Amino acid sequence: MALHRFTRRAMACEFGLSLEGDDAEYLRRAADAAFEELARLEQLLSRFIPTSDVSQINSATADRPVMVAAETVECLELAAQLWCETRGAFDITFGSVPDWAASSSGMDQIQLEGLRRTVRRRTSAVFVDLGGVGKGYALDRLAELLRGWGIRRALLDSGQSTALAVGRGWTVALRDPSDQQSVLGHAVLSDFALAGSGVQLHGQHIVDPQTRQPAGVREAAWAAAATAAVADALSTAFMVMSEQEIRQYCAAKAGTAAVLLVGPGRLVRVGAESGGCVLRMGANGLGAGA
Repeated sequence: MALHRFTRRAMACEFGLSLEGDDAEYLRRAADAAFEELARLEQLLSRFIPTSDVSQINSATADRPVMVAAETVECLELAAQLWCETRGAFDITFGSVPDWAASSSGMDQIQLEGLRRTVRRRTSAVFVDLGGVGKGYALDRLAELLRGWGIRRALLDSGQSTALAVGRGWTVALRDPSDQQSVLGHAVLSDFALAGSGVQLHGQHIVDPQTRQPAGVREAAWAAAATAAVADALSTAFMVMSEQEIRQYCAAKAGTAAVLLVGPGRLVRVGAESGGCVLRMGANGLGAGA
């Protein structure tokens, strides 16, 4: 079957849908429906849109509850779960704006009431930024929509950093963040996601919540997980977690794996390989991880 590519800009990056099928017109309509959903999610989750749920949370006075959409609650609940699991290495209340770095932070400063769909900040010094999980969350929602259209094979991507496979056998490249033409390895995804973070690719946007300084542990990290939202968030967390902490996390979470850039052109895999993500050696090889 033929592969058809559709793109749309949203959430400050380009989203791509590679859909497999012979009916080009049907696939175009499916892609249009997916992009409509993407636009709707952006209106909820982007802190750059004044009317978004996130902007309403950030502009509300401390302790005032803000009613938000179910999708916003779901995204925030996932962020809170990952904040706990990574011991604060992934923190959506620690935004990328430099003067936020001086503020106290932590998901314990955000009160969620899922049934009531309300969110409140305990202090006005804390802001919410879903940039580290929102794109992956959107990919998961788009994949669900496309499956509803009967599409069984597709590769979805956002911002050249996160890929989500629908169906089996999709190969994606792990590129050197300092040289996007240099491929360090490959991952074969089957109904699985892979996300990467890197200083050269994204600049100094990743801040260690513990030190409040730009991430300096490594140049790049990739995370493989069953959903794009989790992979997206973990790739950020793995930039600041120690290798031992990452090993412990992957050992506790079946199916989760990491690839770390530990030296010029040298990758190390952490975590057991699963059928959802099979890593292949690149020109310089993938080191075996525990």
